[in-house]
Amino acid sequence: MNRPKIQVCCIPFRNEKMALVRRVKKKANTFMQLIPAGGHVENCEKLEESAVRELEEETGIKANNLELKGVISFITRPINDHAICFVYFSNTNSGELEAKEIDKVIPEWVATFNFEENNDIPFYYREFLKKAVKSNHFLNCVVEWNELYEVNVSFN
Repeated sequence: MNRPKIQVCCIPFRNEKMALVRRVKKKANTFMQLIPAGGHVENCEKLEESAVRELEEETGIKANNLELKGVISFITRPINDHAICFVYFSNTNSGELEAKEIDKVIPEWVATFNFEENNDIPFYYREFLKKAVKSNHFLNCVVEWNELYEVNVSFN
């Protein structure tokens, strides 16, 4: 029986920009798109520890004072896959952006004033970010691919 995978991602903000990573791993379904830095939670690892670790591993940025903004459930029905991703923001962070996993991701600073128009960011992340940046409420988002691989985004 398949069980949902637990993931985290962390988006650091600085100087009216946010750091995202461009997926350069060819087998990734988000190949060449900009997504939040993140990954799987390791056994016995706290969510916050995982978010800080993944961000630093992928971008060189050290996050402080994490804010849990919401959760995204990624459901891919055709392959019976389900991942639950806890999304953190960091407005207090240090370090310089650095490509540390160049075979997987290349980090980039992205302007916050026009990210909604940036087609390199998958639309489901843009939808989540639009709400998360403007709201102080915890967001519960579902991104679901149906049998035809059409995607639907909903918020509860």
